[in-house]
Amino acid sequence: GYSFKNGPGYRDFNHFFIRRFKKDKRSFPSTMAHLGAPAEARYFAYKKIDEHEKVPVKGKFLTPRALIDNPKWNKIFLDGPLLLARLCPVDYHRFHFPDDGVILDTFTNHGGLHSVNPIALKKRPGIFINNERQVTIIETRCFGKMAYIEVGATMVGKIVQTHKRKEFKRGQEKGYFLFGGSTIVVIGEKGKWLPDADLLAYTKKGMETYLKLGAHLGHLS
Repeated sequence: GYSFKNGPGYRDFNHFFIRRFKKDKRSFPSTMAHLGAPAEARYFAYKKIDEHEKVPVKGKFLTPRALIDNPKWNKIFLDGPLLLARLCPVDYHRFHFPDDGVILDTFTNHGGLHSVNPIALKKRPGIFINNERQVTIIETRCFGKMAYIEVGATMVGKIVQTHKRKEFKRGQEKGYFLFGGSTIVVIGEKGKWLPDADLLAYTKKGMETYLKLGAHLGHLS
């Protein structure tokens, strides 16, 4: 179900990694009140995430404030819903906008974040894992503001933003990961929308839910 512009051969591994789906292979919900998956990935979902609660991101546990790390936007997303999407190397590595809307702000956070691996910390007490977090603050048509965050390893991962305009449409491509970048976090405003009940239930059990691009994963509150 993938599209090969120059035949099925690939120039290199990254060329294979960023392959596109054929047209109409995936679709987003036609019901505007339904939220579709922004990436083809394994998901955790949280109904409400406060400033002290931590979520697992690339081997670390981070608060929403640490992920956004911008005083202009930190408070807006307090106690809001959160989606965490983990992509594996076999997955489609492009990510998409979940709704119509406009981009309000973009910024990049580079950070040394402590490893949560106690063995690593014991061997090297000051060990840090470097990563890059590209943050896009969007205003959506149906779901309010969202912090859309792509996470990649600074030295290995590469996050490419292909969408250059301020406005965007539901399901439109936003960008892609090259090898090494593989996590997306979407944080919403309190009371605007909720992840689906089955995602929340599986997350409570510590189980990820695999979803195809555009699959229904949330709804208006």
